[in-house]
Amino acid sequence: MNTKSFRTKWALGILVLVAAFIASQLAYRNSITRLYDHLVVAAHITEQMHASEKFHSAMHLMLIAATGYAETGNDAFRTEFAQQKEVARASLVTLATQPHGESAPTPDAGDIEKNFASYSQALDGVVADGNRGNGSKGRALARSHELFD
Repeated sequence: MNTKSFRTKWALGILVLVAAFIASQLAYRNSITRLYDHLVVAAHITEQMHASEKFHSAMHLMLIAATGYAETGNDAFRTEFAQQKEVARASLVTLATQPHGESAPTPDAGDIEKNFASYSQALDGVVADGNRGNGSKGRALARSHELFD
């Protein structure tokens, strides 16, 4: 009977160890999953910060290029303006996404796009082909400065 009791205790000990191992693995998996989710969100926030900085910089460079074109008529400023406009548009796409690529349901997203459209439309008037020497450039630049601020 002693041997049977020893085997039972041994089996029970092994069972407790296996149960503890399984429980620790489940806790570990849960912790790692939560850590991964937090890292994904942190990476997305960093991406959003970079995109917003890129967007702000592109808008500023658009204004500088439009002002340069209005003052000099140099076509290099028009080219720079067009390039920065595309950078700003690409940044808007990034700003409108969430960590796993879904569209962001933020109420501000439409306002940003609408304001950017107004801003770029005002600057488009400054760098338009037939607008050299036109007095409306000054008004368009003033409006753009107002929108930028």
